[in-house]
Amino acid sequence: MVCGSCASFSTFVVRDHSDRVYENRKEDARKVVIFAAYVLEECGGQLPRVHDVAALAGWEHEDADMAQVAVGHWWYTFSTMNEGERKQRVAESAPDEATKKALRDLAQCKVRDHGNRDVEGDSRRVRILATYVRKNGLPTFRASAALAGWEHEGADVAQVEVYQWWYSFSRRNGGERKKRVAASARDEETQEALQYLAQCEKRDKENARCDVEGDSRRVRIFAKYVLEEFDGQLPRQGDVAELAGWEHEGADLARVQVGQWWNNFSGRNGGERKKRVETLARLARDEETQKALRYLAQCDKRDSKRLKRRRN
Repeated sequence: MVCGSCASFSTFVVRDHSDRVYENRKEDARKVVIFAAYVLEECGGQLPRVHDVAALAGWEHEDADMAQVAVGHWWYTFSTMNEGERKQRVAESAPDEATKKALRDLAQCKVRDHGNRDVEGDSRRVRILATYVRKNGLPTFRASAALAGWEHEGADVAQVEVYQWWYSFSRRNGGERKKRVAASARDEETQEALQYLAQCEKRDKENARCDVEGDSRRVRIFAKYVLEEFDGQLPRQGDVAELAGWEHEGADLARVQVGQWWNNFSGRNGGERKKRVETLARLARDEETQKALRYLAQCDKRDSKRLKRRRN
């Protein structure tokens, strides 16, 4: 048997849940009508991209003022998330003809063709990046820069991960975005920027090959440092040391991020830099560098401070 209070409470909970479901469905139906009008009138019948935003009236509630709405995100959540559960609920119980018509109109819409807009944006960013590179050189791994106009024409200064952007733009999917800009950009400034950046990449690769001698010198300095200061244990990622001759032969003492340098030298891109030094040392019969490399290959990583505390 269920007491009267429990039965009453149970009925209240069920009613409360049903009311919320009804209100949510009614709210989604109103938004569908507003969204469909926006797509047809403002986007030429093309659905917004996921990051698109629009100023819409009546969105939060009936007669609400204009508000900035993440329309792309809303449409994705409404129509796709949980297998389009919210969209199906509205379609099954659309309360009026306006909602049904809005759903029919939206079903015929295609995703916006963003190719031209992407090319325009990427062309602008290529020109901005070329200006940055002329002053600072090609960005290194994880490099970021404060750049104006990056997101859109006239945008304020923003922090941009320039290395990550250039890598994605020029290499991902076979450099698809870069090829699209090269084929579509008709302005001379963008073409010159692309040519300039291509030459910089070529010079950067040539400089990397030329710097094998520098890396060989640093390997010898690093091996001596590991032997004398850490008794054969490799530095941790954040370790820093003062080393002479690091930047060039005869250079004064300089603070060097030895842990990060070793990780980059021996691990990044499959240890490409380390392999180049090994090859050169073998061909040049540089016994000192070969000995340093053999010694470092036998060294273990230093125990982390956390492990030391745990053991103590």
